[in-house]
Amino acid sequence: MKASELRLGNLVYTYSEPNPLRLLIEKPFSVSKIELFNVGLKQGSISDPHNGSLEFEKGLHDIEPIELTEEWLLKTGFEDWGKKQVDTMTTSHEYVLHNILDGTSSFKICLLEGDDYKEWIIKVDYDTYYFHEVKYAHQLQNIFYLLAGFDLNL
Repeated sequence: MKASELRLGNLVYTYSEPNPLRLLIEKPFSVSKIELFNVGLKQGSISDPHNGSLEFEKGLHDIEPIELTEEWLLKTGFEDWGKKQVDTMTTSHEYVLHNILDGTSSFKICLLEGDDYKEWIIKVDYDTYYFHEVKYAHQLQNIFYLLAGFDLNL
């Protein structure tokens, strides 16, 4: 990962210290500081200063993006609005944060799948925004911020 991809509050995974093995810790950590070669990480949300969690630094090579999956989206509050056939070769599976933007507008992420491709599409109400390179949680958080003007707290 590059420091330029990250914003404060983005969720990432990190690795344990190598004793004896370097293992991926599959528990999200919030980015609390961004430097050229290092990031500060904090367990839980950085918007809650009273959560009492330990803050520590890791090198950029010691963090991993969180892949967008159905399980991860559901765990973070997205509703499963189901799968439908778009055409003979493509299905769309929609996940929604209902009424999150202004009390009435929904933020949707759809997984389009065909025989030889898989891509995410972002929708806000009836507008559709195509982002073919959205694969990870921090990218989704960054796109949400660009479209909504505030952070997506997951």
